[in-house]
Amino acid sequence: MTQQLPQDVLTPSLVKSLGYWNGLRKGSHAPTLLSLDPFFSAALTESVIAVDVSGAPADYTIWSVGAALAPYLPCIGANKRLAEFYEDPGSSKIWQTFIEVSKLATPYVAAFDYLGQANGVVSTRELYLPFRRPESDEIDDVIVFLEFTKAPVPIDVLGSTQRQPITLGASFSGLQPIPETEPTPHQETHSSGAER
Repeated sequence: MTQQLPQDVLTPSLVKSLGYWNGLRKGSHAPTLLSLDPFFSAALTESVIAVDVSGAPADYTIWSVGAALAPYLPCIGANKRLAEFYEDPGSSKIWQTFIEVSKLATPYVAAFDYLGQANGVVSTRELYLPFRRPESDEIDDVIVFLEFTKAPVPIDVLGSTQRQPITLGASFSGLQPIPETEPTPHQETHSSGAER
């Protein structure tokens, strides 16, 4: 299910988010939600999706969707079950990603073609970070950081037109990076045509 991705899939802001998560682990395989600081809480309300995976693999419940994501993911909302979005949840790459992250308790990065209606957005980069229960090692929640990439736009540079992608960030761009430690994230790409 995993394969190597080009280095540019983990953007600087996603690398910072991964570093922040690593710093919260404090020797454990995954941190708890209780270890988050208030800055994270503010970011959570704006730019990430938080999912309760305690019922895995039977179902997952979205418990928070950042307001900044609404234009790009209008059908996703808090208190919705992930299974509501799929005719056959088991065939969904996203569903399989949640299973793997909750089972292996390791970060996961994926790139998907964007299937929504937002004008000009062509793809997403997604970083899945597991959080364990305070009293055990069982993964209880997964927080997903999303970045949306718009189609390249022409930029006039000294009389020649170049095309440059625009990334719409949705992660901790203001955090200080923490040196990466194990585990490293799994990486995967998906093209349109496969059910997300």
